[in-house]
Amino acid sequence: MKKKNKKEPARKYVNSKTKPYTIVKFDFDKMPKEYHKGYPFKEFTLYLGEIEHMPGHGVFVNKDGKVLWGYHLDEFYIVPEEEI
Repeated sequence: MKKKNKKEPARKYVNSKTKPYTIVKFDFDKMPKEYHKGYPFKEFTLYLGEIEHMPGHGVFVNKDGKVLWGYHLDEFYIVPEEEI
């Protein structure tokens, strides 16, 4: 008898209501592989907040301390505590 695979919970994506200082990851599954090398998000990223004059875009910091801004919020998902 085969075991049923446990279904993964749906990802929660960053939006304008997401609290600053939330740990997030870039969702590479949403884009073609040929674009992956052009994005600096390889691991966990810290979300600092939405850019006031650019709704839907955020400010992020990677593990190296590099500040990255102007990326669409909905391209990032909130990392569940058990993954951190």
